[in-house]
Amino acid sequence: MKAVAEEVATGRGLREFVEFPYRLYRGHHAWVPVLRSEMMAIVTGRSGFVLKDNPHALFVTRDDKGRVAGRIAVLEDTKLSAVKGVRYGAFTLFDVVDDWYQAKALLDAGTDWLRSRGTQVVKGPVSPTNGDDYHGMLAMNFDDPPMMYTNYNHAYYNTFMQRYGFTVDIRLGAWRFDARAVSAYRENLLKKVQARYHYHIDNADMGDLEGMAHDIKRILDEAMPVEWADLTPPSIENVRIMVRGMKKFVRPEMVAIARTDEGRPIGFVATCPDYNQVFRRMNGRLFPLGWLMFLLFRGRIDAGRALVLFVVPDYRSRGVPAAMFSKLFAWGRAHGYRMAEGSLVGEENVRSWREIEGAGGVRYKTWYLYQMVLGPQASPATRISTLPEA
Repeated sequence: MKAVAEEVATGRGLREFVEFPYRLYRGHHAWVPVLRSEMMAIVTGRSGFVLKDNPHALFVTRDDKGRVAGRIAVLEDTKLSAVKGVRYGAFTLFDVVDDWYQAKALLDAGTDWLRSRGTQVVKGPVSPTNGDDYHGMLAMNFDDPPMMYTNYNHAYYNTFMQRYGFTVDIRLGAWRFDARAVSAYRENLLKKVQARYHYHIDNADMGDLEGMAHDIKRILDEAMPVEWADLTPPSIENVRIMVRGMKKFVRPEMVAIARTDEGRPIGFVATCPDYNQVFRRMNGRLFPLGWLMFLLFRGRIDAGRALVLFVVPDYRSRGVPAAMFSKLFAWGRAHGYRMAEGSLVGEENVRSWREIEGAGGVRYKTWYLYQMVLGPQASPATRISTLPEA
């Protein structure tokens, strides 16, 4: 049956937009509901950078009973467009029932909106907060629940994207670590490598957030190559916001910063407990009992996720990721952690892929970032590629 998309323009429409995934995934063994209040803050622009800072539109489709059957948000990526010289748009918060016509109506509405604003290339799904949440479309391993801030979706989403004409632009990987495994040989080798290349690993100083923000900003500026088509280093203000957010949820012992013996920051890894183990029990609500579930079960979390990993170019292939993970895992073992995930690492970062595997990581998940050309390309550097299945 033909479906028609409508733009969300009322408070009721926003509530339906936010509520739809809870109905779509009700009872699903792997999906983890986010807090409804958090999602409402995102779509109304009270939280996150992406929708707040860029022109955007929200669309839904409905079934024959008038219930929402799909949703999508689209936006002009003004910052990326200015940096890369190509008019980029993006989509996010894409969810739909298993019905091609509902999906097509959503994608038609989103791409038409972007074309009307001169968009040349559309990418997605991107994060609505400039983080990892909703970033990438899960394409491998639909059995394991997602860890904190990673996306989960039905497998058929990928079929719809490719049928519509999107191609896979970037693969993002996740690696699983056994945090309990200890290799005396590896630990001794890491000590020798650090001595040879004159660097050491510190934990974060949460008492000096400004200094930590500047260190991270310096690492990101050096570590993000200009050829990465969909990434640009964040502003110092955005890094400050990220660091303040880390202080709320992350212990200092869960952030590792690599420095040369002269004090230059050369790499960092930020990890957090897998709060999804708790959120799964809360059904997206703090009240009336969600807060009690959080307090009761947060002490039972036994896994963590590495949210961010960057190493400056001249210290890659010198064991820096393995040394940082070693320090983090030592703390994790002492506090009952059994496993950790390292994600989302893009395909461009081949050295990090190899170093993560060298540190003991086993690849177990893949997400796709899709791309489609909507208009004339402004630069031959704009990449269009179809990658093999992971």
